Amino acid sequence: MKKNLVVTLANKKYIEQAKQFFSSVYLNSGWDGDYMLLAHEVPEKDLKWFKDRGVLIYRCDSMYDDKLHEGKYKSIVFSKLYLFSTEFKKWDRIIFMDADFIVHISLDRLKKVKGFGAVGSFASLNPFLNNLNLYEQIKSETQRKEELLDFKEYNLLNNTFNTGFFVIETSLIKKDTFEKLKQLTKKYLKYCKYGEELILNLFFYNRWERLNIKYNYPADRYLKFINKRDNMIPLNLHFLKMKDYDNNPWNSNSPFYKDWLNNLEKSENINFFDKKNESLKISPKDYLIFLYQNIFTTLYFIIDIIIIRPIKLLAKNISPRTYQFLKNTFKTKKSK
Repeated sequence: MKKNLVVTLANKKYIEQAKQFFSSVYLNSGWDGDYMLLAHEVPEKDLKWFKDRGVLIYRCDSMYDDKLHEGKYKSIVFSKLYLFSTEFKKWDRIIFMDADFIVHISLDRLKKVKGFGAVGSFASLNPFLNNLNLYEQIKSETQRKEELLDFKEYNLLNNTFNTGFFVIETSLIKKDTFEKLKQLTKKYLKYCKYGEELILNLFFYNRWERLNIKYNYPADRYLKFINKRDNMIPLNLHFLKMKDYDNNPWNSNSPFYKDWLNNLEKSENINFFDKKNESLKISPKDYLIFLYQNIFTTLYFIIDIIIIRPIKLLAKNISPRTYQFLKNTFKTKKSK
């Protein structure tokens, strides 16, 4: 067993995505730790591939019955909470990434994260800004004043993080951590707009480290640069919910398909116990170009956070009609 662990989550529909993910970590990040699949109701025959190549398996039971909770996100996404069980303390740090990632950069610096680290909820392209606050993580149909009393101990204007990627320093895991997360889920499940994201944001309220967006970069925004540059800048691309489904990398029409398929095909010959590969490097020139191309989007989100968002929230209480107009005019996009 090694000191650190990289993990993804999959059910039987996401087996190929999980293979590609582990392959991209092995080929591009220089990872020298363990690999694990959180298997949510995955048949044993599909798990054999991972076991034969040195990927650890953790079987996840559903944390609730999907029939009892109406929503876009099913119980599978709450399986991430198992990572806060005491049995994971055998590793120093755990890096979790959704299976819809293509990893392109080194993960070594993440081994130094203290406590809990993540990237701000989208869609800011600046690593120091994020977009969604706690209020926007709550289902609109449960935003009535009497129900929001359940959140009286929280500032709903607080920034939140995206849970498609996070890092856990396992010293924060206590005997009752997993049980506390289950209790939070039980209490706040009906409010969860984006699956488990609200639960983890409540649990780590005011005690998470903001990490650079290069570790969890929204692929739909990256598409803006594809036709402008011959060489893709190394970033960890996260294919949350793509506006155009054909751009998901496992679809042959996607501009990312060649990269995704290459990783998948190479996965057949990888033994994850083998010595790590060297990580891909990003040149200073490419990084400066990346920052320059993001400047206008960054300015928009500064204005959004400082001016537009407070006006929208004030208007919601004073004039619902004005609020609806502002909401439609300055619409915040969210995908997961």
